[in-house]
Amino acid sequence: MGYSYNAEFRAKLINFIKEGHTQKQACVAFGVHITTVGRWYAKDTKRPAKSYPHRKPREHRKIDPVVLKEHMKANPNARLIDIARYFDCSEGSVSRTVKQCGIKRKNQNKKIDPIKLKAYVAKYPNKTNGEIGKRFGCTDSAVGFACKRFGIPRNRKRK
Repeated sequence: MGYSYNAEFRAKLINFIKEGHTQKQACVAFGVHITTVGRWYAKDTKRPAKSYPHRKPREHRKIDPVVLKEHMKANPNARLIDIARYFDCSEGSVSRTVKQCGIKRKNQNKKIDPIKLKAYVAKYPNKTNGEIGKRFGCTDSAVGFACKRFGIPRNRKRK
């Protein structure tokens, strides 16, 4: 843990620097670390301490939760990257905001009509689950599970 210096000691050190000595000389003469000397001098001269250029100040949030909810209702099949482009931010920001707002991205109760699915698969046997999912408004894995559950054969060869 560091030492606590009184105001009189700090004033002597700052005056020493103002007399024309360097901060390094003040560091050696007073037995204080160079970082501490620089911080005290910056505070005394009212100039900001060294800021790191790689750290950006935190900007206001770009994603308004209300607008996000409306956008996701209007575009239920939008991917994170599409939403991020819409809001001009990163995918992580979208993911974090969706999670914080408690928005469910996938419709878990999406019911696929087995008769329509069976007819569509019979008509287009070479379509992928993803293509079928777009047609029925669900994910490719939901199509795969529905085919298994309803006993719809998927006799297609993988590329």
